Amino acid sequence: MSGVIQGTYGMRSGVIAENNMYTKPESWQQRATNIPNYDRPGESPYDVDRYTFSLIQAQPQNNFNEFQDVAIWGSNTTTGHSTAKHDTGLSVMGYGGIGFATDDNYIKVIQHKMFQGSETSVTVDFWMATNDAGAAAMFDARNSDSNALLIDHTNSTSIIVTWHGGSLNFTTPTNNDYKWHHVAFVRDTENSSTTGARSYLFFDGTSCDLSSGSKTNSLTGRMFSGQGHEFRWGENYPSTAGYGGFMAEMRVSVGIARWTSNFKVDKRTCKH
Repeated sequence: MSGVIQGTYGMRSGVIAENNMYTKPESWQQRATNIPNYDRPGESPYDVDRYTFSLIQAQPQNNFNEFQDVAIWGSNTTTGHSTAKHDTGLSVMGYGGIGFATDDNYIKVIQHKMFQGSETSVTVDFWMATNDAGAAAMFDARNSDSNALLIDHTNSTSIIVTWHGGSLNFTTPTNNDYKWHHVAFVRDTENSSTTGARSYLFFDGTSCDLSSGSKTNSLTGRMFSGQGHEFRWGENYPSTAGYGGFMAEMRVSVGIARWTSNFKVDKRTCKH
């Protein structure tokens, strides 16, 4: 496994304060207390390390329509649009999921000034649960048709990643069975050959094959433009291809390829 982080960065893991009006299940509390978790999906809530530039967890802070980015750089401005909200219908590692009902439901994140664009390694990972068989944008960091990163749910067995005009079509197992699945897109610049960065999509911890594109194709250029640039969870930037379903533990990591080989995903805390 690549990119295991040691140390005690960001022991604040988004755990709800004792006086909060919402209560987490006991299993979540027990798993979140001692050992920081940066790269073990499902075992406990993610903690925050120096590579975590954005982390939105499916835990209400004040009400079901508010979202908090707990990244260590802090103060990414986070806004829920339309009826995107915390929902107890499905839960993963705790209270529930974040529900996206249809087009124009999304969470918008305006980056903090410390969030700079770069051509370094990047990991975007999240949990998803949907029964939608159609095309839908799950994560969009673009502000034009071709720049930056887009992760699209294409159909029941494929996810497309687009970056600066290049695209990779990954074949997944059935992804619309309305069960929780962990998805991780990884761009690795540190352990790549001279042919360029290597890209991976992991579905429930297993590396997906490509139906088109090359893992070392021209997915080059900056992922983000820096301060003030927004990205969206659950919708593309023109608001025309909304994701219908749930998401949780939505994280953007910059400067690290958290996984470059298959890894374990723990689903014991998932409710279906």
